[in-house]
Amino acid sequence: MSVDFPDWSIPYIVKVCDEYVIEILQLVYEELKGKDTEAIKYFCKNNRQAFCKSYNRMISYWNEFYRNDCYRYENYIGSKLFIECFGAKRTMNCSK
Repeated sequence: MSVDFPDWSIPYIVKVCDEYVIEILQLVYEELKGKDTEAIKYFCKNNRQAFCKSYNRMISYWNEFYRNDCYRYENYIGSKLFIECFGAKRTMNCSK
C-alpha cells in the first residue's frame, strides 16, 4: 500500500479491514491517513450494502475483542479508519 493502488483493489482493501486482526487495521490506517481517499469513499458510498456489512463486522470485532483495551469506540483504530479514510457516517444508517 505504499504505492498508488489501482481502483480494482479498493473492494479488497475495504473487505480485509472488517477482520479481527487489529494489525491489519493499523497498517491500512497508517498508509491511508492524510492521503486522498476519495476513490475509496466513492466506492463505499456506491456499494452501501457491502460497505455497511464490513462496517458492522468491524464494530462487532471491536466489541468482542478490543473493547476492554479501547473502551471508547471513537478511539479504536477501526473507527478512525472507516470514518476518516472510508467515509463512514451516521447518516449512512448501517445499523439495519
